[in-house]
Amino acid sequence: MKKLKIFIMMIICTSMALSGCGSKGVDKAQTSEPTSKALEEYIQDGIFGIDTTREYKDTQALEVDQDSDFTIQKQVLTPDNGRIQHKGVSLEIDAVFMSEEDNITMEVTKMKAPKPLENAVVSAYKFTASNSNYDGLYTITIPYDTTEGIVGAGYFNKSSNKWEPVVYEIDEANKQVIITTDHLSTYGAFTITNEGTRYARISSGLFEAHNHMSRQGSMHGEIIQEALGNEMTPGQKAVDLGSSIVGDWFTATGVIMEFEGLAYSSEYLSDLSDIFGNIGLALSIAQLASDYSRGDQQAMAINTFNTAQGLAIGKWGTKALKVSMIGVTAIDYSLNKLIEQVIGGREEVWFKAYDRYYNDRQKRTGQDWYHRIKQLHDHASTPERFQALLETELNMYTYLFWQEDEAVIAEYQSDVMNHAWSGGGGLNQQLKERIAEEYKSNLLRYTLEPVLRRIEKEVRYEQFLEYQEELRKARDELNRVITFEVQEESRGNEELDYAGYIIQLGPLADSADYRQWTGRLNKDGYVQTKFTVLGHLAAGAPNEIRLYETIKDLENENPELTVAFTVDVPNTRVTIGQIEDVDLTGVWEGYSVITDSVFAEQDLSNIQAKEGSSIGTADEFEAFFEGCEDEFGEAIMLMIQDIVKGLMHKDIPTTIEFVKTEQENQYSGYIHIRPEEVTDSAIGDDIRGERAPFKAIYTDGKVSITVDTDDSIMYYFGDLQSEDHITGTFNAPHGEFDIMAGTWRATRVDNE
Repeated sequence: MKKLKIFIMMIICTSMALSGCGSKGVDKAQTSEPTSKALEEYIQDGIFGIDTTREYKDTQALEVDQDSDFTIQKQVLTPDNGRIQHKGVSLEIDAVFMSEEDNITMEVTKMKAPKPLENAVVSAYKFTASNSNYDGLYTITIPYDTTEGIVGAGYFNKSSNKWEPVVYEIDEANKQVIITTDHLSTYGAFTITNEGTRYARISSGLFEAHNHMSRQGSMHGEIIQEALGNEMTPGQKAVDLGSSIVGDWFTATGVIMEFEGLAYSSEYLSDLSDIFGNIGLALSIAQLASDYSRGDQQAMAINTFNTAQGLAIGKWGTKALKVSMIGVTAIDYSLNKLIEQVIGGREEVWFKAYDRYYNDRQKRTGQDWYHRIKQLHDHASTPERFQALLETELNMYTYLFWQEDEAVIAEYQSDVMNHAWSGGGGLNQQLKERIAEEYKSNLLRYTLEPVLRRIEKEVRYEQFLEYQEELRKARDELNRVITFEVQEESRGNEELDYAGYIIQLGPLADSADYRQWTGRLNKDGYVQTKFTVLGHLAAGAPNEIRLYETIKDLENENPELTVAFTVDVPNTRVTIGQIEDVDLTGVWEGYSVITDSVFAEQDLSNIQAKEGSSIGTADEFEAFFEGCEDEFGEAIMLMIQDIVKGLMHKDIPTTIEFVKTEQENQYSGYIHIRPEEVTDSAIGDDIRGERAPFKAIYTDGKVSITVDTDDSIMYYFGDLQSEDHITGTFNAPHGEFDIMAGTWRATRVDNE
């Protein structure tokens, strides 16, 4: 227990990060020329702009629309009639997941619902079912308002009281959205025209249908071909497509966005490029699934895949392989392998006996076949392997009767003959094969064809979800908050040159609200703000600070000083004035916040790696947690998880003491982080931090700190932002992955 406590407490006491909330843009861009009076009103000391963050909340409750003439529509759905439709609104279920006895009562109700965004037009319907154990997919069609505007769709989550994204396509010809889903709820179609809600529209995910595919042409084939040549890793063509899709978000706001050349850190731009590549490849694989669905064997992507080898490489190879298997084997198999056998006369008695046996002893429903074929599909390593497994399964099933004891076969022959059919002819191997092949043909035509189509539809749906997930990651990245600070560096007892000066970021887009990007340095030469990446990019991605002595100078665009900067996410600090080499000796006070932790983000009962993180693989997680649980027990591990969750994204007080050593540029000292001061955990008093010794090296404005004990090792890296201010990053490694990671900041309070 002592080893775990020291190790975990050391990590907890040295895990650091920076949090904050930021502006996501204003409701309506200020495009008129600012007056001197307006500028004076909004320019404030020490901060940029005004708080224009506002989340739209409609007061309309979710309730039945009593004023609608739609009324409540009810219909019993059966395997032969699985569709309800009224006034353009429809819902269709999959007969594969219904038995002959199933009767599902489906009800559709017109609803009044909250608007997802201001000025949106909502068309909402509630879908409910009774007497149903159905667990297949639903296809829902809802008309949308014909007013010009952006079209979207979603489902209303009653728990969060918000509209959330769904998988959907837009049928522009018929003015309707087509939603694919696996659960019933209230679904809606939206249209919106007001540009004032552009930021919320981009970040909501409700207006991203999969109609990007219709604009690709053959591009997706080139993207897949490029990926195949690079072990199924997204290439530049995928990056370009993903960039154009995200660029469309900004085009809708009136901003033409070029992501190349942005004044962001190379690390952030690399992460953004990876996200764009994943979007492009995910969309291309979704289009590949549609090609297979149409049977378009001449499509470039299908030709590329049909001749490719070694597809199951990495994340995208596995997903693409799953799509290709159902396309090149199951669908072709169901359509092209059917045969016609003519069995009659005296031989018919054997067919009747064979058929009765399967009805009595070996009957499989569509659901039974679905689950069996799905199992084969999910475990096959190649399309050829899947086809072989499917062929073997069908042969085994259709020859079960002929594998029975002679007494069982004779029993069914006798039973058939007692029902007034003529006696059977001589049974031989050729007749057995003819009867089995005829049964297989009928099985494929009437039972397995819809089953295979169902699996194909499911694979397409899963790939659409994957594409939607990649879009969500892009939205999350663009909604990250940046803490932006500007500090004039003091030089001994000399007065600051720019204290009290007006500061504005530039250049700004015409649609940007100048108030958000204008402020004033306070008496200490400092100013700060917070904004999202999305807000910054939509404002024209300003990459300069411009200092003006007077309002008149600002109006005349006559800055006294212009300083270029590069945006670092989540913290950017711009220093005015040269930072000279300094001695770090002294006491530094600051804060730290945990941003990434396996304990806080992983379910200990279902460990999975966090995608895109340095925090290890699922196998590494499993080995790590199993070792800890074996030694300390699951209860202790769950307690640690609870503690770390309580500390995530909180400013944890931090003290760092630097002591200069005799060796040049080297320091020793202690770091003391106090999680007990901020934890909400009931056992907060038991996790008090202790001073931990470290060694540090400082050169060229950069410091690296190593905390190395018998039980753990932690690394800290920081940049000197001014003579008395440092910000940096942190990681606590365990083998090949990190237990925790984050950032830190500290200000010197004592030079002794």
